Amino acid sequence: MDMIKGGYLFDDDPKRIIQDPESMRASTQRTGAAWLAWSRLRDTVTIQLNSSDHNPAARTDLKPGDSWELSTPS
Repeated sequence: MDMIKGGYLFDDDPKRIIQDPESMRASTQRTGAAWLAWSRLRDTVTIQLNSSDHNPAARTDLKPGDSWELSTPS
C-alpha cells in the first residue's frame, strides 16, 4: 500500500475502469492452455512420425542413397 499511496487508484472516479476487459490475470491461463495444446500436438506428431504402422510418413526430398539401409554397394 505504501508503494501506491498518493496514486490515482484512490481517487473517486465513477467512469474509470479499474481493470481492463482483457485482464492480465487470465492471460496466464490462456498462455498455459496454448502451451499445453502445443506440447500434446508435438508429442503426438513425434510418436506418429516414429511409429511403425501401415501408413508411415513419407518424405519426398530423400533419395535411396540418403539412407544406409537402402543404399546399394557401388
